This record gives sequence, structure tokens and C-alpha cells, in this order.
Amino acid sequence: MREYVACMSLPPDTRPPAPLPDDLPPLTHWASVSDAAAEAVRRFTTPPSITRRITDAQLRPAMPKFMPLDGVHRDVLGSEGRVAFWSWGHADWPLVVCLHGWGGRGTQWSSLANALLDVQHRVVVLDAPAHGASDGDRASMPGFRNALLRVLDASGTPHALVGHSLGGLAVLAAIASRANAGVSPLPMAVSIGAPSSVDRPMSRFLRRHQGTDAVHVEMIAQLEKRWHFHWRDLDTVSLAAHADAGGGAPLLVVHAADDAQVPLIESEGLVNDWPRAERWLAPEGSGHVKILREPRVVQRIVDFVRGQPAVSDGR
Repeated sequence: MREYVACMSLPPDTRPPAPLPDDLPPLTHWASVSDAAAEAVRRFTTPPSITRRITDAQLRPAMPKFMPLDGVHRDVLGSEGRVAFWSWGHADWPLVVCLHGWGGRGTQWSSLANALLDVQHRVVVLDAPAHGASDGDRASMPGFRNALLRVLDASGTPHALVGHSLGGLAVLAAIASRANAGVSPLPMAVSIGAPSSVDRPMSRFLRRHQGTDAVHVEMIAQLEKRWHFHWRDLDTVSLAAHADAGGGAPLLVVHAADDAQVPLIESEGLVNDWPRAERWLAPEGSGHVKILREPRVVQRIVDFVRGQPAVSDGR
């Protein structure tokens, strides 16, 4: 068995995990490490039940009425099947592409999309694999990144990439991938309530599901084989190094102190690891999801994308 060395620039997440449902046995139920790891992968890559899926072909192109009018729907083919995305604005406006988080959907960007259109920026939002109107029944951070890259290929050169939660980390991974491919210039980036790596979320997941160290190592091996990536390349130290070699990309890190899903300390990891990063704390009460609708957060992102400084230091 190969050795796995985690890259954890932050202390472990010691918050007590939620108890498992009565009908979900712990991973110790499986005698084989390989079988336990396969079950762990299945659980880890299955979006939560709150994820809204739209599988009816006639309903897939539609966007709710609260989204901007006149959105154009398109599909691109990704590794998990069709990736649905929508675009608004004129072709000659600066392009901003937005990627939701785990269990989310592109409709969560309505406030930011409207604000960007008001200042003449083109907007694209997508549904990640196994989310919203996109195909697939499994998802991962590399899967999010790959879907975003396919949408970028079909949409043009982005001025900025904006991601929430897992999507915030996937945005940085997409920038690193474009740097590795020699694409220049790199877009600016905004991460909102995002983790600084996948190590800490996975460790918390394994504590909840009672996964052993052996299962941990085997689980990573199976994930790498399934999505064709190297786990060590997913932390922001590695991603930032690739981006910096490609010319660098300014990053705005937006986080709420009362985020119960992704703790505030994750934003410290992002700022410490990514050159040209700045942090802005959202107003109290923004939480993990409401932050996307908070007017002051939306305005700060619009100002950043337009190259304008913050009105305040964000505390």
C-alpha cells in the first residue's frame, strides 16, 4: 500500500460530526478495506438529498423568473455527460463565470448576476455534474473543475471566475489548469465560503463514518483513479504555485464569521497560500448560503471584479 502524506497547513477540524442515520452503517461494517473505501467514495461523491435535480428534457433549459431575463441555455459534453449553462449580456462585455457549491445550483447567483449585468459584464452560470440540470449521479471537486473548464472552452476568455464553497476551490483549480496549459492572461478569482483544501472536509467525513487510516488511503486511490487526478495537487499551495508560474491571479476571499458549514479558519488558509489574495469578511448573519444574497457581499464582489478597492477593510 502506498504512503499518503496529507498537506494540512491548518489545524484539524475537531468539531464533533453529526451522528450517522440509523439506516447508514459505519464503514467498519465492511470487512474488506477496498469495499469499505468504495462505499466511502460512494457516500463522499453523492450530492445531498437537498440537491435539486432537473432531468426532464423539456424543463432543463428553463431558468426561474427571478433570474435575469433573456438567458441563453447551452449544453457542453463533460466526463459525466451534459453540463448545462446559461449566459447573459453582450459578447464584448467582460465575462464573469460563476460556479455554485456542493448541493447548490446556478440559480443561487441571481443577485450577483443582476448586479454584474447592471455594470455591463457578461455572466455565465453553470450546474455542476449531478446538480441542477446537468447529467451525472456522482460529483467531486475535480469533476466541478472539469465541468467549469468545458464551459470556459465554450464561452470565451473569462475576466473573472467566482465560486461558492466547493465551487470556490474548483475555481482556483481551474485557474491552475489553465496556467498549466499556457493560457494567458489568467482571470481574477473570487472564493466565497470556500475550503482551502479537500483534506479537512475529508478527515471530518471519515470521522463521522468511522473510516480507518487504511480506508482513508484506499479511498484517495479510488478517487484519483475515478477522476484522473493527484490528491496532493488539490490543496491551495499547489494550485497557487501553478497559477503563480502562469503569471498569477488576484483573489478575493469572502467569508462569514458565522459560517457553520465551512469554518472561518479556511479563509485564513486561502489567504496565506495564494499570492495576491485579500480577505473580506461578510456582515454578521450572512452564514454559508445567505451570503450569496447579502447586498454588501454582492457589491464588494462587483467592485473587486471592476478593479475598485473595498470601501472598508472588511474587518
